Amino acid sequence: MQFKKIKQEKGLNNLGDAAFLLMRLFELQADAMTLHTCKIPPLIFITDANPAMIAAISTVFSETHHMQCLYHLYQNLPKKLRSYLRSPLYQEFFKNFKAI
Repeated sequence: MQFKKIKQEKGLNNLGDAAFLLMRLFELQADAMTLHTCKIPPLIFITDANPAMIAAISTVFSETHHMQCLYHLYQNLPKKLRSYLRSPLYQEFFKNFKAI
């Protein structure tokens, strides 16, 4: 797998150095994983939904799907839906969500 540097426009890398490093690490990990699995890439990656990580996964493992970790979903729901926390609808939603 050949690593390609992201084209920079006006001296800025749109994904940032973190994404660049993650893509390089994923490329190295991809080579290691495909050697061990008879050249079959992973089907899914489970992460905390970091945008740089998602971009790196889709670039290096084009056939692989990204999924967000349930632990991080549980952590983010109250943060993102803070204004609805006391509503009965949110309580019902969160109860059903935890049952999944």
